[in-house]
Amino acid sequence: ALSAICQLLQRPRWGVYILVLVLSDVMSIHFFFMVTGVGSWLHIGQSLSRFGILNSMVALVLLLFGLSHGFTYDLPQEGDRVVLKSQ
Repeated sequence: ALSAICQLLQRPRWGVYILVLVLSDVMSIHFFFMVTGVGSWLHIGQSLSRFGILNSMVALVLLLFGLSHGFTYDLPQEGDRVVLKSQ
């Protein structure tokens, strides 16, 4: 939906993607400092899995960004005239 809004308003999509990357990097730094090596194996595994899942989010967002570009490629731009064909 965000990609469609960016195309309709003629805003750069890469700027939105970079913003998402910056926010995920901030969250990644937060989870990195929460990784612990002490405690039960459950707590160690949970802290490592949170950090790993968040880091894989960057690749997932890029994939979804590409898919949304494919689905919204031919949306009319703001200011374009929509021509309806009569039968």
